Amino acid sequence: MATGSGPHTVEENISSAPTFAEQVCVFIQHLGYRPLVSLTGGLVIGVVLAEQLHIRFSILLLVLLLIATAGFIISQRRSLPSHLWLVAAFFTAGLCLHTAQFVVPASDISAFTPLDSAGISGRVVDIPDEYPHWRRLVVEVLSVQTGRRSSVATGLLSLTQAGWKTPVAVGDKIAAQVCKLALPPRALNIGQFDMRRYLARQGITAQARIETLHKLPGPVPWQFKLKNLVQLSRQRALANLEQAMPGVNSEFYAHLMAGMVYGLQAGPGIDKQTQDLFRRTGTIHLLVVSGAQVTFVVFTIILLVTAGRQRALHPWHILVIAPAVVSFALLAGLAPSVSRSLVMAGVLIYALVSGRRYDLANALALAIFVLVIADTNIVFDIGAQLTFAAAIGVTVYAPRSYRDVLGVAHRPHLVATVLLATLGAWIMVTPILARNFYGFAGLANLANAIAVPISMLVVPLGMIALVTGSALWPLTMVLCGLTRILMQIMLWSNELFARLPLAYVDNVYFSWPVIIVWYLGLGGFVLVLLKPALRRHAVELLRCVDRRWVVVGLVGAVALTVLLVVVNDREQPLRVTFLAVGEGQCAVIEAPGGRVMMVDAGSRQYPELQGELLADRVILPFLARRGIRQLDALVITHPQSDH
Repeated sequence: MATGSGPHTVEENISSAPTFAEQVCVFIQHLGYRPLVSLTGGLVIGVVLAEQLHIRFSILLLVLLLIATAGFIISQRRSLPSHLWLVAAFFTAGLCLHTAQFVVPASDISAFTPLDSAGISGRVVDIPDEYPHWRRLVVEVLSVQTGRRSSVATGLLSLTQAGWKTPVAVGDKIAAQVCKLALPPRALNIGQFDMRRYLARQGITAQARIETLHKLPGPVPWQFKLKNLVQLSRQRALANLEQAMPGVNSEFYAHLMAGMVYGLQAGPGIDKQTQDLFRRTGTIHLLVVSGAQVTFVVFTIILLVTAGRQRALHPWHILVIAPAVVSFALLAGLAPSVSRSLVMAGVLIYALVSGRRYDLANALALAIFVLVIADTNIVFDIGAQLTFAAAIGVTVYAPRSYRDVLGVAHRPHLVATVLLATLGAWIMVTPILARNFYGFAGLANLANAIAVPISMLVVPLGMIALVTGSALWPLTMVLCGLTRILMQIMLWSNELFARLPLAYVDNVYFSWPVIIVWYLGLGGFVLVLLKPALRRHAVELLRCVDRRWVVVGLVGAVALTVLLVVVNDREQPLRVTFLAVGEGQCAVIEAPGGRVMMVDAGSRQYPELQGELLADRVILPFLARRGIRQLDALVITHPQSDH
C-alpha cells in the first residue's frame, strides 16, 4: 500500500479522478474534432425552435450574438469556448433563416382572402397530383381581378379542378375564374394533417377551385422548359421499358422497374396496393431513389474513366462524372434523398481527387447543412427525415472491416451486413413512421434480407436498360426479362413476410417521451450489443454503479406502472367527439366499457378531402392518438358523400 511519502498517494489518486464537469468538457472537445457536425446540429436545433416559438426579433438577436461572439473570440486564447460560441451563432442563424421563410409580403394572394369569386392570372409552376376525376395545379399568381378592379398579386396558389378539358403544362400562362378563394384549412382535430402548415412550407398560402380555365399565349421560361424536358425523358424511358418488358402485365412490371431504379416519380403506374405491400414490409425505401443509385452511377463512371486501375482521380474527371450524376438526379427528381446523395457524392469525388480520407459523418453533416441553408423547411420534410435517419442507422449499426491484434483483416459477411444495416435503419426510422403515419413494419422487415440483394441487381440492370433503350432493342428485352424474374421473386417474398404475425404494427402513435426511450433504450441497447468497444465501456460503467440505486429505480418503475394501470382501470364517462371534416359529418362515440362506435365518415368540402384521403388525414390519426385500434360498430345514416 502506498504511503503518504510515496510518489502516488491516495489523496492524489482521488483528486486526479475526472469530475463530471471535466468529463463534459472532454465530450465537448471531442465534438470539436468534427466541428461541422456540431455546427450543423446547432443550425437544425435553431430551425426547430423557430418553428415552435415563431420568434420575431431573431435578426437583431443574430447581430447581437455575432458581436458578442467576435468579442469573446478575440479576448480568449483557447479554441474550445470559441467552438461553443460558434455553435450558438449557427443556432441563432437557424432561428433567423426559418423565421424569414414565413415573412409574407403585403401583395401576397392570401391578403385577398376570403373571396367567393375572383379572376386569377398567373403561371403554372407545378402539377403535383392528378386523379381520375380531378387534378391540382400550383400557380404563381400575377394578378387578381374582383369585379372591375384588377390588382397586382404575388405568391403561390393551389387550384383544384374537376373534369378538366384545357390541357396545361408546367410553365404555361393561364387565366382562370375561381371560386372559394380562402386560406388552406387548419388542423382542427387531434392528429389531423395540418394542410395550412404543409402548404406554407412549400410557399403556398391560399387555395381555390377552378370554374373556367384558359391558356394564354406567351414564351415559357427556360427553367420550366428544362422541367418539361425531364418529364418527357421519363415518359420516353418508361415507354421503352413497357415495350421491352416480356410477358403479361408488362406495364405493371415496367413501372415497378422504373420505380426501383429512378424512384416513384419515374414509375407513376405502381398501384396503391403494391405500394402498401412495400410499406408494410419495410421495403418501401426500394421505391424511393436514394444513395444506392447515385453511388452506382458515380462508381461506374469512375471505373470507366480510370480503366479499373486503382489510382486517384484527376480534376478533369469531374467534367465527366458531374454531368452524368446531375442528369440522373434530374431524371429521378430532386427529392431529399437524391439531394443528400448528390452532396455526399460530391464530397466523395473531392476526397478521391484530393487524396484525402472520406469521412462519412462529415459528409452527412455537410449534406444536412447544405439542404437546410437552401431551404430550412427541409428539416420538417418527412422524406428528408427518413432518408437521413436511415443513412445514420446504416452507418452506425452496419459492421465494418477491421484488423485484429495479429494484423489479420476481417470482413463482415454480406448477409450479416444486410441484416444489421436493415436493423439499424429500422431502429432509426420507426419513431418517425409511428409519429407521422401511425404504424411501422415489424417482423415483415425480414423481407429486406431478400429484397435488398435483389434490388442491388435490379438497379444496375435497369440503368443499363435505360442507356440501351430502343437503340439496342434485343439487349433491352433481355435486361427487362431478367429484372422481371427478380422482381417477381421479390414480390413473392414480400407477400410471404407480410403474412407473418406482428408483420406490421398499425394504428400506433409515438409521443416524444416514447421516441426518447426508443432511441436511448432500444437503440442504445442494440448498439452496445453489436459494438465490442461500447460493450466493454458498458461493463465498466455497470461495475461503478451502486446496486442500491438500481433496486430503488426498479421499485419506482414497478410502482409507477401499477399506478398507471389502476388509474386507467377506472370507469371513464361516455365521450362523443365530432371530427371537423368540413361539409360533412363524422362522430366517434367511446362508451364507458371501452366499446367504440363511429357515426358517418364523409366530407364534400373539397375533392382532396374525400374517401381514403379523409381517412388518412383526419379519421385514422384521431383514432391512433386516442389509442383506438378497432371499431365495434360503424353507422352510415344515408349514402351521400358528406356522410
